[in-house]
Amino acid sequence: SEAFRSVRSSLEFIKNIKESKTIAISSTISGEGKTFIALNLGGIYSFQGKKTILIDLDLRKPRFHLCFNTDNSKGLSTILIGKNKVHDCIKKSKIANLDYITAGPIPPNPSELTAGNEILNVINELKQIYDVIIIDTPPLGLVTDALNIFKSCDYPIYVVKAHYSKRSFLYNLNHLLLEKHIENLSVVVNGIDIEKSRYGGYNYGYGYGYGNSEYHTDYYDESITKKKKNIFTKIISHL
Repeated sequence: SEAFRSVRSSLEFIKNIKESKTIAISSTISGEGKTFIALNLGGIYSFQGKKTILIDLDLRKPRFHLCFNTDNSKGLSTILIGKNKVHDCIKKSKIANLDYITAGPIPPNPSELTAGNEILNVINELKQIYDVIIIDTPPLGLVTDALNIFKSCDYPIYVVKAHYSKRSFLYNLNHLLLEKHIENLSVVVNGIDIEKSRYGGYNYGYGYGYGNSEYHTDYYDESITKKKKNIFTKIISHL
């Protein structure tokens, strides 16, 4: 859709990376649409001819195996414990250029698995094969398992949902921005009613509509306080 093509273009505007790029997508809680955004963004990159892989890093509440209607007996969790090799767990979708790795069986120690170097090794291995790596991380408002992964990716994306996410969730977003020093942090506002939307076009970011939803991405510059305040004001207006 045009909405997700716009998100992709906005990311390229923020930081143009020629080599293999990594995108991490998270939210404050479940239900804000991070998996939906990850799947559709993956589709957009694959349609562009980019060899793309999706990784389900939400080991506590995995979704990819349900979305793709596939087996989840092996996946990221079994890779991280050394039971399977990466290439054994890569699955092909029905879309050309789009592969994925499911989360695998829910482990008893997801925090330990995602905190080690093994996950970084997996990503580095995939960089040798894929143009784009999209990681669906756990909600950062509930657990901090994947904070280091989220922080280290080229494009960290934070998803909030209009009329669902609470305004208090922005404290977590502000915490990530100011205290965790996450660079190039982008925000996608999911589920905006276009008719009631009070802004659009270009103004420190991009607003785009498709169907009954609008997706808005903003990039942050920590050196410009006024810009940050304006961005948060925009987001709050939809919550």
